Amino acid sequence: MGYGKQNLSLDDGCVQKGVIIHELLHAVGFWHEQSRADRNDHVTILWRNIQSGSIMHYGPYSFSKYKTSPTILPKEEGVSIGQRFGFSEKVSGLSIA
Repeated sequence: MGYGKQNLSLDDGCVQKGVIIHELLHAVGFWHEQSRADRNDHVTILWRNIQSGSIMHYGPYSFSKYKTSPTILPKEEGVSIGQRFGFSEKVSGLSIA
């Protein structure tokens, strides 16, 4: 990982607090949760519902062939994934300018 200046470009449709935080976390070295080594301990990937050629996941219906069939499901009931508009208690208390 390099150290130094990194530009962040956001399309007009991406100028939302959750998307900005998501992209800034990438800039400082965070990876997507579904890339974690222990991913399968926490979510189930529904490969049969994934559109051919998809390389990233965000929400439970991202990249779905049918838009009503989930592609990833949390194993723990009541857990949300892919949210960009509401945050967990750990994040919601942070001051975001």
